[in-house]
Amino acid sequence: MEFFWKRNKRIQQSFGDYLEQAELCLHSFEAGMTEWLLYSQTQRYVDLTFQTSREESKCDDLRRSIEREIYEKSLIPDSRGDVLGLLESLDKIPNRMESVMREIHVMRMSPPPVIDQQLAHLLTRCCATVETLIEAARSIFGDMSGVREAVKKIDKLESECDFIQHSAVAALFASDLELAEKMLYREIVRRVGSIPDLAESVGDRLTITSAKRL
Repeated sequence: MEFFWKRNKRIQQSFGDYLEQAELCLHSFEAGMTEWLLYSQTQRYVDLTFQTSREESKCDDLRRSIEREIYEKSLIPDSRGDVLGLLESLDKIPNRMESVMREIHVMRMSPPPVIDQQLAHLLTRCCATVETLIEAARSIFGDMSGVREAVKKIDKLESECDFIQHSAVAALFASDLELAEKMLYREIVRRVGSIPDLAESVGDRLTITSAKRL
């Protein structure tokens, strides 16, 4: 297995490219959601929605390319499964970010005034969780000694996001908004809050992978 991690330079490079692309998707998502929370459905928000969609599509292309390369090299099942499983779990994050922005755009939603600050806080902590994960994932082909601490940080951030999410939903349903609006905004809060959950799942995979290499 160690041969796989140290010698497959092309896969290392491709995986690094994927992480860079995922980070670009994260940045456009954060910028777009911040724009929406501050100014609602502006042209800049629309542009950032389409940019996030393009970045997510590039992530998909890179993921498929890596998968083909791994299978073509006929790698041993254990090492192959580690990378493919990690990649599949990672790829759910750009997909979720893109779908949140697209849904807001398609439904012409304005930001919820009663929980805009809480949602902004959730967004900040959510993006910090994904950023921490990407940095940890970059070590997969190198020194993974720092993975455990990174995963602890991811878990802590995810717990913070859970607290913010539950507080936001409680405040939402205590407001005077119509029930239909409450349900709609709750779904957006939940979908943003699900991103740290996805990051935590990837972190668990990183922990297992690093343990195998010790």
